[in-house]
Amino acid sequence: MKTLYLLTLTAAFAAALQARPARVAAPIAAQNDRGDLPEGEGRDTVVRLCVTSCHPATALTRARHTRAQWRSFINLMRYKGEGVTLTDEDFKTVLTYLHRHFGSANVNGEPAEDLEAALDIPAGTAAAIVEYREGHGEFRSLEDLAAVPGLTREAVESRKNRILFKPW
Repeated sequence: MKTLYLLTLTAAFAAALQARPARVAAPIAAQNDRGDLPEGEGRDTVVRLCVTSCHPATALTRARHTRAQWRSFINLMRYKGEGVTLTDEDFKTVLTYLHRHFGSANVNGEPAEDLEAALDIPAGTAAAIVEYREGHGEFRSLEDLAAVPGLTREAVESRKNRILFKPW
């Protein structure tokens, strides 16, 4: 089911790319404020490979995605007809930046590293979420998640737009 979802999502993303307007003479980055993207390690790589060569920063910032979804999107860009050339290091840098700044995470299935990055929480808190999940079963609500030692209701509430309880 997850594979079918990712294939459908990738196909929809590909269709949206095909419908984009023809390239204009000036680079998109010149028309787009780089301030759309938050500062952070990997930002310059994302601007160089994604914004300058393909689309406006808003294409990256309009929705949050899981690490797996971002990986699919980047691979689509890498292997489509006019794909961008990415080294393995560039791929990792772009994926890490996008997931950290525009990521979401399924608290019922993601590993601690993905929770840490997407939810912007300390490694110990992410590990506590996984440990609590393994001991108590799936989270069903923000209140359930706030019961994890080290998490407060306020911390959970401030990250609610990044939290998923199902994989999609």
